[in-house]
Amino acid sequence: MKKIKVKTLSEELQSFFDDNNPEKYAKISMLQAWPAIAGPQLSAVTELKSTTDGVLTVFTASASAKSLLLMRKEQIIRDFNKMFPDAKINRILITKRA
Repeated sequence: MKKIKVKTLSEELQSFFDDNNPEKYAKISMLQAWPAIAGPQLSAVTELKSTTDGVLTVFTASASAKSLLLMRKEQIIRDFNKMFPDAKINRILITKRA
């Protein structure tokens, strides 16, 4: 019979916090916030890819979505920085999704 090691609550909490990566959770929060920032129609045809060095990278396969992103970029940057001030976004990079 296989013996199961039971961890104490303290050990489980320590394991959780050791594995806890704040950047990973910030990325998840940003992904979840994207529909609120971009709006439901635009977020449906775009995908937030990353935020690196002040650049918000967004994927889209639609030329009309790219145009809309470009028209709304100042508002999107402003809203993104309100929700995630540590990201310090100053530019949007729009890339074509294959």
